[in-house]
Formats: sequence, C-alpha cells, structure tokens
Amino acid sequence: MNQPGVYWLLNAPFVDIIGLYSNAAENPGFISGAIPGQAQKTWLTRTLQGIQTQRSAGTRKALVVATHHPPFTAGGHSPSTEMLTDIDSVCRQTGVMPDLFLSGHAHSYQRYTRALTISGKPVQIPYLVAGTGGISDQAVPQANGQKTGDHTFEKSMKGFGYLLVQVSKASIVATMFSVDPNTKAKSLFDKVTVNLSTNQIS
Repeated sequence: MNQPGVYWLLNAPFVDIIGLYSNAAENPGFISGAIPGQAQKTWLTRTLQGIQTQRSAGTRKALVVATHHPPFTAGGHSPSTEMLTDIDSVCRQTGVMPDLFLSGHAHSYQRYTRALTISGKPVQIPYLVAGTGGISDQAVPQANGQKTGDHTFEKSMKGFGYLLVQVSKASIVATMFSVDPNTKAKSLFDKVTVNLSTNQIS
C-alpha cells in the first residue's frame, strides 16, 4: 500500500486493464472516501475519458476492471456496494463500462451476470470472484441463477483452481479450472465468453 502505482492502467494490444486499490479497509472495500481521499476516483474518471476518446476515434478494445474486494459475493466476505457505486458513477459519467470485472478477497470462485441498459443498449457484464489460489478455501452457496437486483448468481465453486482470461479483437473468454489439491490434476469448471460487438455473454 505504500508503493507507487497501487492503481494503474495496462494498455495491451486487445485490452485495457484497470487495477483499482480497494484495500482502505478489510471490509467492505473502498476506492474513495475519508481515508483514501478522492485521488483514485479522479484518476479513474480521467482514464475512462481517455478510453472513450479512443473509442470515439474508432479503437474499441476490451476493458477489464480488477479490484481486490468483490462488488458481489455470497460467501466468505460481504459485497463492496459503496465501491461499486463509486465505480458505476464514473462509468456512467464517461460512458464506458467494463466488459469484465475481476476480484478476489473471498476464497472461492463465483460468477455473476449483471444486466444493464447503457445508452439504450442492453449490456451483460460478467463479475468474477476468483479467490481460489490462496492459503485456504471458504464455503460458498451453490449458484443456480438466483437474481438480486440487476445481477444473477450463475456459478460457484469451493476449492482450489485458477482463472485463464483470453482476449481477442472480438471477444473475452474467461475459463475457470479447478485443481485437485492431492493429484494437482486440473479440470474445466466454468467458461464464459463476452462478445465485444454485442456486449452479450454466452
């Protein structure tokens, strides 16, 4: 937390990745407020404005946003609703929403689908909690499409594993592999694809 660059933009050929610092508290997680101040939120606004300028000029890359604390979670820790409200306000102000949202903190795998309408267009955004590589796993309820507000709880896993994210000009593909702690064998657990032209997932 005392090093420079605790929030950042990675400008890659097919994707922009924004990492935000939410660790102003153990729970629930913040990116602005009395303790962290407004610098990060101001930086996020400028960064998304820059991405919007590039898109207006014809360059449409995927956007991945990552935080430590999860906006949505059903196991291990509480969801960071204030953090999400802050991020949402900047995204709506600049007209740029993430195509994929990554987080950890809870020691489980959880996938949520958030359905929004942005500028009259229906948008689906996967919110993934990928906290399965740590020192212990935590219990998580079984996901079966439970809907809460604007998001549904699609998949969940207690155990160990890793997430592979592949990005092209056309799509983002996030694949979750479970790993047996004894044999180290991996197996496919979940896969979600974001179509960047339609902003729909499959």
